[in-house]
Amino acid sequence: RRAKSPDPKTDAILKFAQRLSANRGNITDPEWAEVLKAGCSDEEVLEIITAVSLNLFTNYINHVAETAIDFPQVSPLLK
Repeated sequence: RRAKSPDPKTDAILKFAQRLSANRGNITDPEWAEVLKAGCSDEEVLEIITAVSLNLFTNYINHVAETAIDFPQVSPLLK
């Protein structure tokens, strides 16, 4: 939830995914370069984009379908 990890590559992936979601898919060249510098290949970055997109897609479907939540809800994190 906080997009942080002690592992540098995982940390870069989480931050990239968070930015991707927050910026509605708009990623800058420096943000792309940062995740590559952390050890991700272009293919891995595309997999991250796909995973974020799939999560957003299923969230939208669940909002429209009013899917019942069957696990405890958590409060949003305060920044």
